[in-house]
Amino acid sequence: MKIPPILQFVRSIQWKIALWSGLCLSILAAVIIAYAAISLGRTAIHAAQQEAIAISEDNAVRINEEIEVAWNTARTLEQILSTVKDPDAPLRLTRDQVNQILQQVLIENPDLVGVYTLWEPDGFDGNDTRYANAEGHDETGRFIPYWSRDRQGNTMLNPRTAHDDEGEARRVYECPKQTRLECILNPYSYPVQGEPTLISSLVVPIIVGGQFYGVVGVDIRMDYFQRLADSVNIYDQSGWLAVIANDGTVAAITDRPGLVGQYATVIHEDFDTDDELGYVRRGERVVEFDQDNDLEVFIPIHFWRTWSPWSVSITVPREKIATEARTLMWQMIGMGTALTLAALVFLGMIARQIALPIRAMTETARTVSEGKLDVDVVVQSNDETRVLAQTFNQMIAGLRRMVENDRKANEELVRQNEEQKRLLDLVATLETPVIPLVEGVLLAPIVGTLDRRRTQALTERLLREVYARHASQVILDITGVVAIDTQVAMGLLQTAQSVRLLGCSLTMTGISANVAATITQLGIDLSAITTAHSLQEVLLRISADRLMEHQRQV
Repeated sequence: MKIPPILQFVRSIQWKIALWSGLCLSILAAVIIAYAAISLGRTAIHAAQQEAIAISEDNAVRINEEIEVAWNTARTLEQILSTVKDPDAPLRLTRDQVNQILQQVLIENPDLVGVYTLWEPDGFDGNDTRYANAEGHDETGRFIPYWSRDRQGNTMLNPRTAHDDEGEARRVYECPKQTRLECILNPYSYPVQGEPTLISSLVVPIIVGGQFYGVVGVDIRMDYFQRLADSVNIYDQSGWLAVIANDGTVAAITDRPGLVGQYATVIHEDFDTDDELGYVRRGERVVEFDQDNDLEVFIPIHFWRTWSPWSVSITVPREKIATEARTLMWQMIGMGTALTLAALVFLGMIARQIALPIRAMTETARTVSEGKLDVDVVVQSNDETRVLAQTFNQMIAGLRRMVENDRKANEELVRQNEEQKRLLDLVATLETPVIPLVEGVLLAPIVGTLDRRRTQALTERLLREVYARHASQVILDITGVVAIDTQVAMGLLQTAQSVRLLGCSLTMTGISANVAATITQLGIDLSAITTAHSLQEVLLRISADRLMEHQRQV
């Protein structure tokens, strides 16, 4: 493993241990802290999402329950007023009785700002002309009584000319008539006893025998929704809850009642896109982060028997979500840094304890390297360094023994070398023996495989012996040679030539059939060498020659 450059300048094992350990510990602490910070951030976001969803769902249920009370009031009135057109109903209500019922319902329901019924021309009893310009009627006598309550609790009867109204107020009559369904109107401003009031209307159609006769409805102030929004505490008041109507109108928003009745872009800059408005109109449940990276939650409010869901929206700034996680992260960084520093100090102390006996052994090793073997290492610890010191002392003792053994071994080696030289000379003699038979005659019997090395050794030995003994005849007996090749045969020829240069002849005996066949196949010419069938034949020939020589001399 390649050592980092910064550590190449550190010569102390104590500092190397401390630096390596500290580096690993710091990296580990950084990884753990980073992972914890990321996990805390994700956990905080998930917790914020769940809390926002829970708050939204809870308030959606509360709003729906409150609206349902008003719906039930309107439905009950619809059931009562439907008897006017039911021929089988035992009860026949007059216009005055209906007004009394409407007024009583308004008095008994303080959360309602208005209660009314609007009938088709001559739809109630066919006597509209008799009630022209009467209280709760228009100039045609159409039955359109509207009972309202001011902020002091006083009730008043006025006609509700919805067909002459503009904007959302006109839908009080048009929506249930066209859809034949219950309708909840988006927040709109309506003069209640001359005071512009932001309200929403819950309207139920009066349909008997499949024929539409009119509507009955109740109006509720947006104050209720605003009180509900103001009562919610989201992340220490850093977030806010908004109630958004089906058309994107703000029905309520935490601590900002001045925005009620305005379009939702005042709280969601990107609300004018099809996506976010579509969330509300389609009644979708959505959890997302907006363009400012703030958490937004949309929980639908589905009203029974209507096709106009509203939505409870909660917005939480991401900065607030991350605050708690960031605080915990810095606490973890502080604790991790403190623990890391403490661990580094502790590691430095441990490294020093480890380095001390190593330093002692280093000094001892330096002394030993100078040839002084009468030293030992003393270590007080009871860990591996003590074992290391004991082993080091054993090594020094072993070195002492080795030095003594080496001295004895050197003496023995000298003796063995001399003996080996003697044996090698003997082996060389046995490998290429040259035997003097009679004066001037040498015999070189060869047994085994004859290779280039052995042939060269034979040549050298023969030349030395011929020269030393003044031989005139050499007999090369190859009876014991079982195989021969071109290189060896050429070597024998060179041997014969070398011997002749010293004035000596060479006779080769004992050529076997296999060797003869091999020489013939290889095309080797041995005509320069005298050959004989056997050693006896050569000896007889030499004896005969010497006898004849002796006779000539006599």
